Amino acid sequence: MGYAGTARDSCRSPPRQGRWLKVHPGLQCCWTEGCSDKRVHKWVNAGRSLVFSVATFCLCTLTDFEAAADRPNRAPEITDHPASATVAVGSTVTLSVFATGQAPLSYRWIFRGDMLPGATNSTLIIPNVGLDHAGNYKALVFNSWGFEISRPATLTVTQPTIPVITNHPLSQTVSPGSTVTLGVGYSGTGPFYFQWRRNGINLPEGTNEMLTLSNVQAADAGDYAVVVFTDAGAASSDPAVVRVTNATLQFTDAFGAMVNLANSSGAGTGNNSGATLESGEPQHANKDAGRSVWIGWQPSVNGIATISLAGSSFDTLLAVYTGTSVGALTPVASDEDSAGFFSSAVRFNVTAGTRYRIAVAGLGTASGDFNFQWAITPTTAQVPVFTTQPASQTVALGAAAAFNVATAPADATVQWYFNGQEIAGATNKVLGIASVDRTRVGSYFARATSGGESATSLVAALQINNSEGIVEPVLSADKLADVLLLNRPIRLGSSSEAIPAPGPKAMSTGVTRGYTGTQIFSTTGAFSDPGEPLHCGIQGGASHWFALIAEADGELHVNTDGSSFDTILAIYLPTGPGYENLQPIGCDNNSGLDGLDSRVSVTVQRLRTYFIVVDGVNGASGQVELNYSLATPTSLSVVSSGADGTLVRVTGQRNGIFVIEASANGGPWTSVITNQSSIGTFQYFDTRNTPGCLYRARTVHPWSSQ
Repeated sequence: MGYAGTARDSCRSPPRQGRWLKVHPGLQCCWTEGCSDKRVHKWVNAGRSLVFSVATFCLCTLTDFEAAADRPNRAPEITDHPASATVAVGSTVTLSVFATGQAPLSYRWIFRGDMLPGATNSTLIIPNVGLDHAGNYKALVFNSWGFEISRPATLTVTQPTIPVITNHPLSQTVSPGSTVTLGVGYSGTGPFYFQWRRNGINLPEGTNEMLTLSNVQAADAGDYAVVVFTDAGAASSDPAVVRVTNATLQFTDAFGAMVNLANSSGAGTGNNSGATLESGEPQHANKDAGRSVWIGWQPSVNGIATISLAGSSFDTLLAVYTGTSVGALTPVASDEDSAGFFSSAVRFNVTAGTRYRIAVAGLGTASGDFNFQWAITPTTAQVPVFTTQPASQTVALGAAAAFNVATAPADATVQWYFNGQEIAGATNKVLGIASVDRTRVGSYFARATSGGESATSLVAALQINNSEGIVEPVLSADKLADVLLLNRPIRLGSSSEAIPAPGPKAMSTGVTRGYTGTQIFSTTGAFSDPGEPLHCGIQGGASHWFALIAEADGELHVNTDGSSFDTILAIYLPTGPGYENLQPIGCDNNSGLDGLDSRVSVTVQRLRTYFIVVDGVNGASGQVELNYSLATPTSLSVVSSGADGTLVRVTGQRNGIFVIEASANGGPWTSVITNQSSIGTFQYFDTRNTPGCLYRARTVHPWSSQ
């Protein structure tokens, strides 16, 4: 608190509020420290504006001064002092002070004993904090009746480091209704932030160091891990396996050894670790299924059955069939992720006495514990069935698109949805889009209703592609396993040779369209997969993947300029199946045009397959504009040279932008001509005829001027 002293004011007991003391006509003296410390005093003129120079200290005696009257409740009184803070380098800090008193109130901020120029508001904002901003800050509040100085606020500035996990959360098996508390140990320099995940999916409520799960039920089980991150990077813990005790069901690896469920409803657990696929076994849920186990069920009544794998520890697939052999099964129902957190659920019509064959599998090689809950509702009603599902598609900007469904019964009503939101008036079996623009890119599905029962179709994606004026049938996918299953890679170069497998599968071959292109897609509703890496060491949570085949050696340039959110971009070279065999070769967060988009350039080899992933910082999602270009080596040759000039030929990629440069006798290189060639080759006649002139050519990257 600031004070002014007088002969009647003891320095040991200064007055509660600061005072202005007359020094001589037109000037006053304001003490900014206690009377006993005569280091800093500020002068105020009759207009009451602060003079920033330090004056000779004032001696407070009655013979020199006449005390000004201190009217009650007129001088400032600070009610909220600025708060100390600890922040990382590069952060923005806001310090605030609140005071009462006769208006108008004026403010000055003091740092290390000096007034900060221009800091004249009740709030002090310090952008892009550096280590030199650390220290104590005070606020001076004054008016014509007095002043007060705040308590110091200490600003501590840290240089964050990438966290190191020192103690991983512990696995637990508990009874239903229990409380589970998970924690993590870590080291490094913060501030630290936390994001808990269940089966790889960010938990909105899991942003503290500890995660508490109350009244845990079987559906809450799963693998829980935490990402600890700072502004320098992130680290992910090992998963803690949370299990809820339940009966063990008799699932079998062999179809022929299958046993039946004993009851019409119930719950239990199973495990598909070590299971295999049999010869002729279908792709469950039309996905890349692996490690399947079987169980049978023969309900005694007609009705609607529900099976859920909620609470499973891996990315499950669930399929229901009728039939007597694994190679001759009739599909009844299937699902991938409807139960949440990559668990499956189905709802289907059953007939009394029919034996249903139920398969539980993992996506790809996923395996582990799973929950299995089943029930039947006796009824004469029927769940509508989609006999034709909508198909994902990639079109040109401005082109038409259409999604089609067919149902049984045929008279079931239909409602279409876009990115999870109902489309007004879209109630036909065909959803037509006359002209696809960026606002139409995303996911579509239909809901069919009949007799009070409803069913939801598969989700279909609509994306846009432009590869040098031609549409490539490229699709991104939320899961890396689906990228392999879709078998629609981005293809750049000029070869038509077969492409070796990037892992367990080979990418398709065909005619390559060009060297540059753009794919526009949406990551709304996307998640991170179990085991997926932290791309570029940054906390994400909403990724989409592509496969890319480089059919010529060169430099691959990729960016997300034009995207609607803060992107993370990474490129991987697969050395085998699964996320654990991805070798990172390039990544970026904020090098794009707007400081939130991303850019990566890497050297790629002919006939290799690469995986490109776009994620969102802290799980951000939205529209992505992925721009890609392959720059291949450029050659130059001298065709002829004579008295009238020199003819040179440049050869490179189609639609390439080429620069010819010249140097006289090895001197500085200067640009002679820049030219774009649709066929990848052109000739140039240099009439300058400079003796000893040398030539070279290079390819200009399309975004190098941005």
